Amino acid sequence: MKRFLFFGIFILMTVKSFSQGCVGSAGQVKWSYWENFELSPDSNSLFAREYYPETPDGFQMLPTLAAPRNYTEYFAGMMRGFIKVPVTATYYFNVTGDDEAIFFLSPNQSPASKIKRAEAPEYTDIDQHDKSPLQTSQAIQLVAGQYYYFELLQFEGGYSDHATLWWKKSTDTSWSVVDYNYIYEYACNSNCPPRGTV
Repeated sequence: MKRFLFFGIFILMTVKSFSQGCVGSAGQVKWSYWENFELSPDSNSLFAREYYPETPDGFQMLPTLAAPRNYTEYFAGMMRGFIKVPVTATYYFNVTGDDEAIFFLSPNQSPASKIKRAEAPEYTDIDQHDKSPLQTSQAIQLVAGQYYYFELLQFEGGYSDHATLWWKKSTDTSWSVVDYNYIYEYACNSNCPPRGTV
């Protein structure tokens, strides 16, 4: 019994330590991109790529959840990290993008618990918040001091491109870009085995 109890506590501590250890530098996130990505009815083809998500074709560190604008053509991009707020409140999230953008937010620090919260299913202007009702999330309560894992995916065909995550409290009237005051870099990798490993 003691051995079982010790093992259970060890597992819980390891999981908690791993989650906390993935929270990286404050005030920035990594924007990664994969080239030669063709838009399709099923954007999940990104997840099947051999080098997704640990080995992008390039990346930039950003101080806000706004991807570079007019970067290039035919690519998929991703920002991921953690959001933490100083005051408990109810928030709405809104995503804009070209050609497509999807926002996931976990109810905790775990990437495995992420839930799709908002989506721009077709291109929008940078500050066009109401082209589709899918762009705005349901009300979400964020607790002060808690880290919440997020992902913002971007899919680009031709011409202009952008992706931005906006938010507002339930008491606010206008949207603001989620910025460096509330974001933390994702600092863990999945450590995939070498190619060809059974």
